[in-house]
Amino acid sequence: YCVFDGHLGARAADFAVEHLVDYLVGSLAKLSGGQIDAGGRPGRPTTTATRRGPPVPGEDEEEAEANGISLFKAALAESIVEMDTDFCDLAEASAFKDGSCALVVVVLNNTVVTANVGDCRALLVSDREEQALSLDQTPAREDEHERVYQAGGTVRFSTGCLRCYPVGLAVTRSLGDVRCKRPNPVVIASPEISEVQLDGSLHRLLVVAADGVWCRLSNEQVGDVSRFSLATSAFKHGARGNGVDAGIEG
Repeated sequence: YCVFDGHLGARAADFAVEHLVDYLVGSLAKLSGGQIDAGGRPGRPTTTATRRGPPVPGEDEEEAEANGISLFKAALAESIVEMDTDFCDLAEASAFKDGSCALVVVVLNNTVVTANVGDCRALLVSDREEQALSLDQTPAREDEHERVYQAGGTVRFSTGCLRCYPVGLAVTRSLGDVRCKRPNPVVIASPEISEVQLDGSLHRLLVVAADGVWCRLSNEQVGDVSRFSLATSAFKHGARGNGVDAGIEG
């Protein structure tokens, strides 16, 4: 699942939509030494896509799965950065100003891997609580604020929020936005990556959305709306129980 939220034009978001899968498959092949089997369909990782090729002597199935997930996370991070570098080359040559936030969520068996660049957000909803799978990367975060200054940028309040300069972006990480990256990488494309385990008896819904949702609704409000929608859908289709049980299977 992906969200690409463009700003100052759609080129960066369109570039990611068109090319991310190719970069990811290439990174998987490179980091695995050419031993990755992409399951016959690029962009749809399967169990085989997370393994390192032939079994390693002494490595049990659980270790193999964990090593495969680690490799996938490394490949996902590398592919996003490499894609951004190539787009910035194109943007610099063509005087494009376009940028985009990016959120990528991949479900591998019972593991959810999330890569975030910017202020889109992923939320895992259970019966009574919500778990954010990503952190917004904005100048309001102390660590991001400090990194911007160390890179030669500045932060100040403008038009309703803290922004980083040059340019005045409301995020500290993005795809594109070459004017904020060259010559000094004030804004970067390195994703923050998280990993959580799914529990079929607990988790009901995954919400992936751009900041247009999160600047108006809290995680708790989105969770409440999601649970209500599942319960309403279950009631409409005659499901029994508390209603949210229909969410996982649906």
